[in-house]
Amino acid sequence: MRKWTQDETDKLKKYYSAKGGKYCADLIGRTYRAIGREASLLGLNKIAIPEWTEQEKNILRQYYPHYGVEYCSNLLHRSIKAIKLRAHLLGLRTHFRSRKWTLQEEALLKQYYPNCGVKYCSELLNRPSRAIIKKAFQLKVKTKNWDKERDNILIKYYVKYGAEYCSHLLNKLPKTISARANKLGLLSSITNGGFPKKLIQYLSSRNPTGIGPFILRTFILIISRIS
Repeated sequence: MRKWTQDETDKLKKYYSAKGGKYCADLIGRTYRAIGREASLLGLNKIAIPEWTEQEKNILRQYYPHYGVEYCSNLLHRSIKAIKLRAHLLGLRTHFRSRKWTLQEEALLKQYYPNCGVKYCSELLNRPSRAIIKKAFQLKVKTKNWDKERDNILIKYYVKYGAEYCSHLLNKLPKTISARANKLGLLSSITNGGFPKKLIQYLSSRNPTGIGPFILRTFILIISRIS
């Protein structure tokens, strides 16, 4: 397990209580689980979730039906989960099917989608990611293929920080990052528990005397979860 540096610890103490675990995971380059574990050891408390004000509820009523959960999440600075739950309690539904694409929106999608990807276009056009992907498919617009520059970024950061971190750098989905990394023969040292994949694969390829396959798999599962 990679040891925490003083700089990482200082950042965790500074930002965890104010901005939460996900922000710290992206900032420090560690898994969400590792952040939570270290914060617990340091006695840090999570950010307190404020109550919904009437003004926030009115904003949600105004924008949620037409712009959806992602837009409202950015607008109100609340999590996707919180937006969905509050919209459900207020009886709100989205109406994206009735909102037609304009020629200007299609032109912007064609211009920015190949180089900037789904996330950027979603924020630019105030539409959910699924709507961006669907429209890009209809227009036969594709994201730019992996080039040398993107590969170099992946080679530099994937092994140490994993797919989630690289997805923010390259504006691509984590599963797309992982697929490309596998094609390049890269192996991340980050798993769900921060446990080194190399060691898991090494243990899986061995069958020590007296240890059956079932016991070996159980051992690997246990150490990957507690790390």
